[in-house]
Amino acid sequence: MDIEELFHACVPESQCLLPLLNQMGLIKQPFRISGKVLSDKKVQTLLIENPWSGVQVNGKGSIRKSSPLLPVPCIQKLSKGQLLNGELYITNIANWNRNVKVRLTYQEALTSFFPKYNECPYLTSFGHFLLRDSEAEKKLLADLETSLNLELGELTFREYDVDALARLADKGWKIWVAKPKGPITQVYLKHHPSGINWFTSDSASSSSDEAVIGQMLNNYLNGRNYVDSKGKLSFFRAKDITKLETKQLSDSLPAFDWEHLYGAQRTLTDSEKSILLSSIACGVRAKLRTYQQKGVFWLAEMRMNHHGCLLADEMGLGKTLQVLSHLYSLDHQEGKPHLVIAPTSLVYNWQNEIAKFIPSWNDHVAIQLHQPDAHKRLLIVSYDILRLNIDAYKRLEYDTIVIDEAQIIKNRDTKKYKAIKNLRAQHHIILTGTPIENSIDDIWSHFMLLMPEMQYLYAMLSKQCQSKGDEAFLEMSRKFLKPFILRRSKREVLQDLPELIEKTIYIEMTKAERHFYDNVHKMVLKALTSGVSGRIESIALEGLLRLRQVCVTPKLLPDTIYKGISSLISSKLQTALDYIEMLSHNHGKVLVFSQFVGALEEMERVLGERKIRYEKIYGDTRDRVSPIERFQKDKDIKVFLISIKAGGVGLNLTAANNVILLDDWWNPAVEDQAFARAHRIGQKQNVMVFRFICKDTVEEKVLRLQEQKRQTVDMFNAASSHLSLEELKGLLN
Repeated sequence: MDIEELFHACVPESQCLLPLLNQMGLIKQPFRISGKVLSDKKVQTLLIENPWSGVQVNGKGSIRKSSPLLPVPCIQKLSKGQLLNGELYITNIANWNRNVKVRLTYQEALTSFFPKYNECPYLTSFGHFLLRDSEAEKKLLADLETSLNLELGELTFREYDVDALARLADKGWKIWVAKPKGPITQVYLKHHPSGINWFTSDSASSSSDEAVIGQMLNNYLNGRNYVDSKGKLSFFRAKDITKLETKQLSDSLPAFDWEHLYGAQRTLTDSEKSILLSSIACGVRAKLRTYQQKGVFWLAEMRMNHHGCLLADEMGLGKTLQVLSHLYSLDHQEGKPHLVIAPTSLVYNWQNEIAKFIPSWNDHVAIQLHQPDAHKRLLIVSYDILRLNIDAYKRLEYDTIVIDEAQIIKNRDTKKYKAIKNLRAQHHIILTGTPIENSIDDIWSHFMLLMPEMQYLYAMLSKQCQSKGDEAFLEMSRKFLKPFILRRSKREVLQDLPELIEKTIYIEMTKAERHFYDNVHKMVLKALTSGVSGRIESIALEGLLRLRQVCVTPKLLPDTIYKGISSLISSKLQTALDYIEMLSHNHGKVLVFSQFVGALEEMERVLGERKIRYEKIYGDTRDRVSPIERFQKDKDIKVFLISIKAGGVGLNLTAANNVILLDDWWNPAVEDQAFARAHRIGQKQNVMVFRFICKDTVEEKVLRLQEQKRQTVDMFNAASSHLSLEELKGLLN
């Protein structure tokens, strides 16, 4: 073992002797000490007290154990040496934030020293001993703060903190890195105009810095935070790569038409903005709020620069009005129609919005045509009608295609997506309040429709990144796509919007419900442990569904599970009905959301018994306009029952100032969509949201998981990534 290995072995008897040997420049065993050195009293004491010490007479013969009774022939008073600086040794560049060795250097010393054991003298190149300066060392080591492990003489940073190393370098600390093959090399701090700091073994300042930036980007995409190229080492903090401007990033990636996307972009002048607003005011019967005007300007600039774009304002901020204002402002001389593609439930909503805001267009709008009319100014069609009649629709060329609630077509393999991809238009706009609903792939799907060239950028990033789920891919996606996305939250732009107050109501199950829940839980766990490995995820999802159904009402379960307990009453539905009665007596209106239509149908039955009037929209509801109008206008209709899947988009229900959520889901975007039905422009009252949770059940775990996902730094303030198998198991266990 050499001196380094002995230090890490932490043999108690060696705690003072090893630093002494090190400070005499002795590295390999056996450690031979000359007679001149032995004249020092401290050296003699350390050697005599150490059980490993031996004496070799005249440099010849065998080594024998030294005696603790040996006389001390000389006593010498030692002077203090001069501390020069500190040094840091990085032994593993791939994990350069951990186990960084800390050493101290003294003038004329034979080697650098461990921070600990500074009471030991050190041998100079002139052959005499000096004492270490403990006060000076203490002051120098204070630079390391709490990151230093004095026992091991090692430094560990909580993250790859280049700035912390830079501060040490500025204070005179030297930093060395061990090459994977070859000797250690000193590294030097470099600065880039973008704000990135990095360390490199190339001390010269040259144009090669830009090449290193390119290598750093490439390695970042591959999950590495260092560069080892042509004998030169560099390391950096991975997240700093995102400081690069998009143009700088594009310069470091393969050939592509970057200039068009990220070069100088044209913007509207103040005069052009004024003319645009005047044009809109002539025909649009609405006073645009300031943020809506900015949205219209942004849409115009995206068009001027020939970029498709994604308007992702939070639900309730008037995306439809902004787009209609933009379409109205366009010159129609070319005679190409605009095409709006929307869910079936929103087709008539678009028609009504046009009648409300641009009545002069009423005769120029056509909806749900199987054969599109090229002479109309605006065509509105549902995803399904478009898919069934794609051959007719793709024969026309459109001025602008607007894709509303585009989360519906996030899957690039669906017929709906492929149908839209076949359409030709001068400009594309996507509208969605949730640009990411399941994974980062959602938003890339949108952009491959908006700007087909984006599929090449997607392919580049996918090829260079370790996985599409890693942080580098997410960050680079955000960096490259953000210029073409406009998203504002209600909190940002609507200071006058009433408050949204959320309250969680915890419900205690009855003994009978608890017993039934526990039995179902045991069945699920048994199925998980005995299931075929390839089906574990589907078993877990099924189990999660059944447990959540028990919490809402056991009647939702299949007869094979529910049989024999038909008298079991749902505590959650009873509590919800009590709240509905209380709120309606206080002149409030209530929206009730659930993913389970069966639970809402049970609510219908009881509301009828209690003579509480209600409206409903489920997945199979064809006429959605009439129930909404009745609820909004009739004060005696107190409740609106809505299945989340059917009512998550496009409903304006500001007559309600209360929302009851019967069942949670892990994805917070689902809830946000529901809340936005009431909490939107036009709401005059504070909105109360009541979330009903059964205590000590899977619902509590779902709620905690949802909170974690809300805290996750999300790409575009949308939903978090999909529910993993590990998360599923965590919910069920």
